[in-house]
Amino acid sequence: MSQAIQPDASAWVGANAGAGKTYILVSRLVRLMLDGVAPQKLLCLTYTRSAAAEMQERLFDLLGQWALMDDATLHAAIGDRLGADIVPDDLGAARVLFARALETPGGLRVQTIHAFCESLLKRFPLEAGLSPQFDLMDEQDMQDMHFELVTNLIRDADEKAMGGAMSLLSRALAEPDLLQLGRLIIDRRAAFEQLDRAAHLKKLAQKTGLAHGDEPVPDEADLMRQARLAIAPKARALAAWLAEGGVSDQNRAAQFAAWIVDAEAAENGTGAERAQWAKLAPIFLTLDGHIRATLATQALRIAQPQLAQLMHELAAQVHACETKLRGRATYDLTAALLAFAAALIADYAAAKAARAMLDYDDLIATTNRLLSGERAAQWVLFKIDSGLQHILVDEAQDTSPAQWRLIGALADEFFSGEGGHESPRTLFAVGDEKQSIFSFQGADPSQFDAQRHYFEDAVNAVGGHFHYVPMTLSWRSTPQVLQLVDAVFADAAARQGVSLEPVTHFAHRAD
Repeated sequence: MSQAIQPDASAWVGANAGAGKTYILVSRLVRLMLDGVAPQKLLCLTYTRSAAAEMQERLFDLLGQWALMDDATLHAAIGDRLGADIVPDDLGAARVLFARALETPGGLRVQTIHAFCESLLKRFPLEAGLSPQFDLMDEQDMQDMHFELVTNLIRDADEKAMGGAMSLLSRALAEPDLLQLGRLIIDRRAAFEQLDRAAHLKKLAQKTGLAHGDEPVPDEADLMRQARLAIAPKARALAAWLAEGGVSDQNRAAQFAAWIVDAEAAENGTGAERAQWAKLAPIFLTLDGHIRATLATQALRIAQPQLAQLMHELAAQVHACETKLRGRATYDLTAALLAFAAALIADYAAAKAARAMLDYDDLIATTNRLLSGERAAQWVLFKIDSGLQHILVDEAQDTSPAQWRLIGALADEFFSGEGGHESPRTLFAVGDEKQSIFSFQGADPSQFDAQRHYFEDAVNAVGGHFHYVPMTLSWRSTPQVLQLVDAVFADAAARQGVSLEPVTHFAHRAD
């Protein structure tokens, strides 16, 4: 643990569940404060309010106990927590940490990353291009706004030239599901905003076999018409052949006869392509679109093998057409979804702007723009930098790429080699990539390892100290359970999506 809490070195802690991640983070906070770092120069970021509250509670509880201990007890407590070599000669410095933390201007900065962004944007609203009176939307605000925007799009679809798209989506989804789809689109709007809709649809058309290169995508009627024209000249001979067979053959002959009537009507311009296709496809295909295992009885196939072969050839044509029809349905539904997403995201942005409101994703995105802009960024970073000496990141595996960009913008100032700071400035992160499988807040498990190497290179480039500290000791479970877990994930295939490295645990409860 000594490397993880060394105040003049950055540290990256890869900790298993039950290894004491919060314990080590609180220990580092205390170690920094005991080393003389002012509490207001510490920034500790976590990802839920409950985690931030628990961290503060543990910190104040520890410091509160230290404030009341006699010398011998306090000496032993500091040694047990931080190491015997860290116990200060003046124990009074440890006793006053509780008061220093309580009296920190603005409060000790142990907060969620969203709370940090909100405080920063409130401090620099004009530089961020915001109204100084902007408000943060809560969960109920977002739900109400999503409901209003989706229902407005359904109601006003024709006015917005969205009638076709909304009609298609409304047939595919019940209203509650459409509302849920709208919420998912808003939650993932960054991906939709970056998407080239035309290029995406072109790629989809190629993957589904609808079109090649820059060919236009055929519509459903064209696909069904082409199949009808190819099959109609041969249908009467097949119908007559099937009529000579058993009951199942005769039923299929009757289906053919009904379709021939529709096909001839369609040829004369009086029939609907979809209606005739609904009669043709079941002759050759099952409900899930596969060619029927038996298209004619064995006696018929033996008597007229050339007609049996023709039946299979037509079945292949019908199957190919059905595959394209299903691809076209996917294409149309995707196009409708993208149109719906574009309209909804635009309406959502307009509604927030009209009410001077931001949601949680806006906090991250706007803060990133603030810290990366050409004009205001250097001023803002200078003001932040002058009051920031150490950054601590809790549950680092749950950090999304956008959040890492934000942390990077802050921490890069530490390792720029400029500014002439007398005291070392550090980054500390603790997390467990295995706990990121649910992609909380858009987290990417591979980023945990990638960011470690990024910051390690940045620290080493300026001659700083960086420690990678794996914490494999579990205080929670038993040797038998942990050995089983390690054995299961010894296989690289089993680790996919869980861990990049072999999984290793040791039990504190070894006996």
